[in-house]
Amino acid sequence: IGVQDEESWFDAIQVSERLKQSGAWFSLVKNDGSEEKFQRKNWIDKLQKEDFHKLLDGIEVEGEHLRLDQIKTKSGTSPVGATKMEIRMGHGKKREIRRAFGSFKYQVRKLRRIAVGKLFLNGLPLGNYRELEKKEIDLLFSG
Repeated sequence: IGVQDEESWFDAIQVSERLKQSGAWFSLVKNDGSEEKFQRKNWIDKLQKEDFHKLLDGIEVEGEHLRLDQIKTKSGTSPVGATKMEIRMGHGKKREIRRAFGSFKYQVRKLRRIAVGKLFLNGLPLGNYRELEKKEIDLLFSG
C-alpha cells in the first residue's frame, strides 16, 4: 500500500479484514499469522462533513435515537475538519456524546461540561463544587 504518513496508514488498513478491534486496542494479523497490537491514539480524527450532518439529524445506536443539537468550534465556525468542538444538547442520555461519535469511529479523548442549562461553570475546577446563589438556581429551572 502506498501510504505517506501514519494517519494515512491507519485509514488504509482500517477496512482490512485483518484488523480487529477490542476496546481501545487494535490487532493487525500479518501474513505470517502473527499479530501486532496498537492503539489508535496516534491518529487525530477530523470531523467529516457527512458525519456532522448525521449527528445533527440524529442516528440510531443500539436501538436508541441519539441527536446532538449544535456542534461548532469554540470560535463559532463549522466543526467540519476540526478535532476540538463545542456541543450543545437540550437533553442528555448516558454517554450520549461518546456513543454518537463512537458510532462513526471517532474517539472522544476529552469531554468537559461547561454549562448546565443557562448556568455556566466558569472557573470551577474539575471535581469541585460550590453552593449556588438563588439567581443561579432560578437559571436552572427557567425555560
